[in-house]
Amino acid sequence: MTTAFQQPGMAMTLTAPEALSQNEFTLVGNIGVVAADTAESGATFVGYTMGVFELTKETSLAISAGDKLYWDTSSKKVDKTASNARLVGIAVEDAGASATAVKAFIHPALSASREGAQGGAVADLDQDISASYVEAEVQAISDKVDALLAELRTAGVIATS
Repeated sequence: MTTAFQQPGMAMTLTAPEALSQNEFTLVGNIGVVAADTAESGATFVGYTMGVFELTKETSLAISAGDKLYWDTSSKKVDKTASNARLVGIAVEDAGASATAVKAFIHPALSASREGAQGGAVADLDQDISASYVEAEVQAISDKVDALLAELRTAGVIATS
């Protein structure tokens, strides 16, 4: 076996970003994992990165097999809303509105995708440039570029400078 190989990817040893309970889902950076055991924040733990797991879901939300599931970091539950959340799995069974959990297939490629957590909309510039442009026209373009860069940073598309 190559010396570059470190460990299989279905279960990884990671650093807990927060205190975790056994079987609790969390994001470690862009990696969605289910904790194999309890771990204190900053401690190493084994996290399962791929397979079918029961994930806590938003109550009163009916989920159908095949629905995309997004992780809401504030409620620490999955739901079907992509805005301000990260795609982390696909439902493998229906879960009625009264259910507290849903069986979901998780895979690191899903949580690492850019689907979900997106920046806000930036309006079109709609700026006409005169033959001899003036400072206000250049400033409007500069402001729009700054707004676009800020949204790309928020969405994690580009790094913060």
